[in-house]
Amino acid sequence: MKLLKKQGMNLCLAVIVAVLAAMPLLLQSGVLTASSTILYLGKCIAFAIVAMGLDLIWGYTGILSLGHGLYFALGGYAMAMYLKLQATGGSITDFMHVGGLTELPMIWKPFQTLLGAIIMLFVVPTVVSGLIGYFIFKKRGNIFLLFYGALLLMVLTYVLCRFLTTHKFGKLLVAIRDGENRTYFSGYQVSRYKTFAYVFSAITAAVAGAVFVNFNGSITPSQMTISYSITMVIWVAVGGRGPSSVRSSARFSSICVSTTCPPADWLTYGSTSSVQCSC
Repeated sequence: MKLLKKQGMNLCLAVIVAVLAAMPLLLQSGVLTASSTILYLGKCIAFAIVAMGLDLIWGYTGILSLGHGLYFALGGYAMAMYLKLQATGGSITDFMHVGGLTELPMIWKPFQTLLGAIIMLFVVPTVVSGLIGYFIFKKRGNIFLLFYGALLLMVLTYVLCRFLTTHKFGKLLVAIRDGENRTYFSGYQVSRYKTFAYVFSAITAAVAGAVFVNFNGSITPSQMTISYSITMVIWVAVGGRGPSSVRSSARFSSICVSTTCPPADWLTYGSTSSVQCSC
């Protein structure tokens, strides 16, 4: 029981990762017949990364963000622009032809290479979220490699969040959440800790957006809406904010169920006690 109490979250994550890692193998062996299952679970992994970042700022710091869909979409668009240019061989796209353009716009040029896309994926959300906080892969191809890459990113995100929340930094975030003024008058620069947590959470959302595009095949402005951001908050609420031995499994389950429905259908979920979707 002591081991379960101390390592409950880690054990839950280990079980989830083991089950997910087995899915591509089951598909190869014929136990699973639909490759769409892998794409669906890949999107769940992307959303799980968002949920962990959100829990860091909401569950530990007490900052409820209803705008993380913006950072998710920024990361998604960065990867989508790279994939689109790969499909066209680096030349202008069809919609650019329709718009009368004859050469690639300057803003698109950093996305001609994977390295440039990854740099922009991190830089743009970091700059945007940093300002807000201050003032208030590889081309889609081998689905199995892509899936395991996403799974590795989810594990790394968990490890980073776990590291931050189990050390002094995490204790300070909880102190800020429970008594911001008391923490401030204890000599800590509260704004710096809150801004760092917010920026880190925004980056995880951007990375998740890049992962999502590879499995979903597209990204639209609907991912930037408030309703989409509220959906992400609901995942964290269902899974439980802050330390919880069953948080990892509960959150991943809630994410997988919710992704079978459009975000708008979940706006009424907060007042219900059961999951009901009519898609």
